Amino acid sequence: MNIERVIKTYFIFVMFVVAVSIVGYNTPTKAYMANVLGYNFSVGEKFSESKNEEKQTADFLTFAVTNNPKKTFVFAGAQNSELMKLVFRSTKSDVILRKISFKIALIDPKYIKNAGLIYKGNLVAEGAVKDGKLNFENMNHKFDNTTEEFFSLSISLIDDIPVGQRIRMDIENPDDIVITNGENEFKLQASYPMKGKYLSVVQKRTWGVKKAARKSPPKKK
Repeated sequence: MNIERVIKTYFIFVMFVVAVSIVGYNTPTKAYMANVLGYNFSVGEKFSESKNEEKQTADFLTFAVTNNPKKTFVFAGAQNSELMKLVFRSTKSDVILRKISFKIALIDPKYIKNAGLIYKGNLVAEGAVKDGKLNFENMNHKFDNTTEEFFSLSISLIDDIPVGQRIRMDIENPDDIVITNGENEFKLQASYPMKGKYLSVVQKRTWGVKKAARKSPPKKK
């Protein structure tokens, strides 16, 4: 290969890199750079396990908020609808969840009939609404340090909640989630407020519903 061809190839490569840095790169561009040019994105690449997951990590505890994007709509009067899942992973034993509270966002708390935390199919805590917050206190749940643990935050709504309302539960500050390890109290270090997932109230579908057949009056004899 002559020197002119080497310089030309190098110039094209430099121009390509400059163009990418100016306009940014998407998934197809990354694939091209990785497969054709052998570029490695592993260093410094921000990794997210799921686009529906917001993860916060602190020393011996990992905490995440997830939801099922296919179950983000409810009807007025819905009972025990899952708003989101709380995912905990502890790397130490004797880690206990004492309390967790949520700021009720976007709706008037009066529309919430009741709420609960479900663990392995069982109701482990009932929420109490006070001053715009949903509180789960005196939980005393000991984490298993060998696996992830999932809590489902479920809510029931009153029949009169207006259609179009959106519901969200946020962890507002470090005092809203209290964990102990041994005799020491631990507060999750994260970027607050930690915003939860949305649940939207929609109109019940009425089209396509068959009406009961009208019965003819009995014939007179």
